Amino acid sequence: PAAFGVTLTFFTFDHSRLAFYSEGDFWVVKSPTISIQGRFEATDWTKKNDKTDYSSIRGIAVGGQFMQGHKIKIGSADTGKITCNGQEILHYFGTAKCGAATLYYNHEGAG
Repeated sequence: PAAFGVTLTFFTFDHSRLAFYSEGDFWVVKSPTISIQGRFEATDWTKKNDKTDYSSIRGIAVGGQFMQGHKIKIGSADTGKITCNGQEILHYFGTAKCGAATLYYNHEGAG
């Protein structure tokens, strides 16, 4: 199943670099139209390989008006779950709908 476990770094319009040191749930985008919330946690990998305590994104939730009342959640590599309105979808490669959104789960992005 799908998985998150990457170090998320944002580059802003003013060319600042943001790295997350804190663990917890944070808004990535929050507007009336779209809301994206990320769950950030330090991992053994970042501690061992990056020699930092940077937090990595371990899950994400997407909702807002554009989702027409629906909510997508993608879990960490530990859970590997993708849900639409709390119901698990995309156990394997394929395509699924969640409201107006179409989700694709495939081999692209595999390293």
